[in-house]
Amino acid sequence: MVIDSGLEILTQHIKPRISNSRTTIILLLLLNYLGFCVFHSALGDIKSSPYIEVDLISHILSLKQNNQLIKSYPIGVSKSKQFLTPPGHYKIEVKDKNPGWINPFNPRISIPPGKNNPLGTLWIGFHDNKGGEYGIHGTNQPNSVGKSVSHGCVRMLIPDIEDLFERVEIGTNVEVLYQRFKVVDIEGDLALTIKSDPYQIEPLEVNNIEKFILSKYPKAKINRQAIQKLLEEKNPLNQTRLVGNLEPKSM
Repeated sequence: MVIDSGLEILTQHIKPRISNSRTTIILLLLLNYLGFCVFHSALGDIKSSPYIEVDLISHILSLKQNNQLIKSYPIGVSKSKQFLTPPGHYKIEVKDKNPGWINPFNPRISIPPGKNNPLGTLWIGFHDNKGGEYGIHGTNQPNSVGKSVSHGCVRMLIPDIEDLFERVEIGTNVEVLYQRFKVVDIEGDLALTIKSDPYQIEPLEVNNIEKFILSKYPKAKINRQAIQKLLEEKNPLNQTRLVGNLEPKSM
């Protein structure tokens, strides 16, 4: 039986154990940022093996290898900041077929394997702490996939979780991402795209964006005015603009 305090089913009287404090979320994002270099240096060899990326903003789970996409799947993610799946780097700890669900606050409440089980047919657990268990699983509510509806776990369609389950193993790396800024190098020019911030964690500020760009390209020459101009647009989300370059352009 899987004790899933991702809590896909909760009674209204149960109080959530995952903190909704802004401080907790900021610390999680800071740890995610600080761990990025460690993840890609000390564990640099993981790129040669399949690994999972969970994008909480885009509602996409990607299976990758050698930085190349193998397959992507739509997912359902956390319904609010209160239940945010902690961004960070993990490993698959558990693979379970036909899991049962037990309410961790009241063990008398449980749902056996079957069509009414909120975990679907498969469970892939990747993080277990005092806040509860976090994992990737199927769902008996397929319409919830692609939406922000869960209590911390990652929901997938039954055919998708069955496909992913066969492609990964215990120890496979899992990276949970919450990054609303995306910057790419286009022949020396840096192009910035700003995504939505569904949990209202990362405010749109020039300093925040500049810090993010420098974390990826420490020697970049950044055009702060171009960033400010983008932020002043009526709808800056999902717009891509050039905001700097890696080397001064020769005239």
